[in-house]
Amino acid sequence: MKKAILLLLTLVISFSVTAQEESSWWIFGDGAGVEFNPNPQNRSNDPAVTTSGYDTDEGVASISDEMGNLLFFTDGSTVWNRNGVAMPNGTGLDGNFSSTQSAIVIKAPETAGVYFVATVGAGNSSPLSYSRIEMALNGGLGDVVPGVKNVTLLAACAEKVAATIQTGTNNAYIMTFGRSNATSVSTGSGDNNALFAWEVRGIAGPNVSFVLPAPIAQSANGGLPYFSTPLAATNGDRGMLRVSPDGTKLAIGTQNLTNQGLFLYDFNPGNGQFSGAGLQLDNGPVYGVEFSPSSQYLYHDLSDNYSPTATSNKRLVQYDLCDQANIVASRNEFANVIESRSTLQLGRDGEIYVARFDQSFLGRIFNST
Repeated sequence: MKKAILLLLTLVISFSVTAQEESSWWIFGDGAGVEFNPNPQNRSNDPAVTTSGYDTDEGVASISDEMGNLLFFTDGSTVWNRNGVAMPNGTGLDGNFSSTQSAIVIKAPETAGVYFVATVGAGNSSPLSYSRIEMALNGGLGDVVPGVKNVTLLAACAEKVAATIQTGTNNAYIMTFGRSNATSVSTGSGDNNALFAWEVRGIAGPNVSFVLPAPIAQSANGGLPYFSTPLAATNGDRGMLRVSPDGTKLAIGTQNLTNQGLFLYDFNPGNGQFSGAGLQLDNGPVYGVEFSPSSQYLYHDLSDNYSPTATSNKRLVQYDLCDQANIVASRNEFANVIESRSTLQLGRDGEIYVARFDQSFLGRIFNST
């Protein structure tokens, strides 16, 4: 494997708990590739990786078919097909190579061979957008659909995007963190202080799938299209937004500027409602965040440098979420290395992996449960 620079990837959101094969491939960093079948295998010399010339600093996404065969991958700006060739209409997406979570792939709920790529740019001035990919295009290699590219959901947001499955359906939610006065046509102003969610809906029978353009009204906030997060208000943008595998918890990591740290909220995957006062778990520079496969444990890093120096370090922390009254008290700091910021990523094998800056290997948290 070549260099794994900064971040791994945001995995595809799959609509079946048995469809883990769709997250079989990871392509990330400086020409790094991993295939889970089911254990991780080095695929950095695979033609898809070498042909693409892939080299990115932060957030990426990949998607495989139900058999585990690679379909496409993206850094949020360009989408490459399974051969490592950029799709004809697959350049110029709204993501950015230096965005924490530049892209996430969501499988269309009721339309075979269709995917939505949600993207966020760098800083607080770029939009949350989505583009539609249909695999039947370009001779079966897939392409971004003309006219459904860079469709803006929010005109500006932090470098954060997450998604989860809607309870009891094939639908899904896309989420981000931004300014409460931002809309699809206005970037808003002030600090990031609100969570937003949109529904990805499918209709069986006609087999159509689409993203609803309006954010879900939040009952805890008087029906407004956002959920206020005063304890996580920040003018920073870096750090990850993670939703637990069971869809009930949401963690906001913020690494830079004011009110940095890690904040935990509740989410109802049945109706798209956020709740909770915002439990602050840490006030340090949090960048990488991940939940265990059981959703019982939450992990994050503490790392404030872009590249490691002789004095920089990265610490890893665990919390047990079972006892609501004692989550903060369960804090367990279990690792400290000379390293820079990087993501934590749950793999198909149920282990959490840690990206290593400018290294030819990944770290792994064993028995993360």
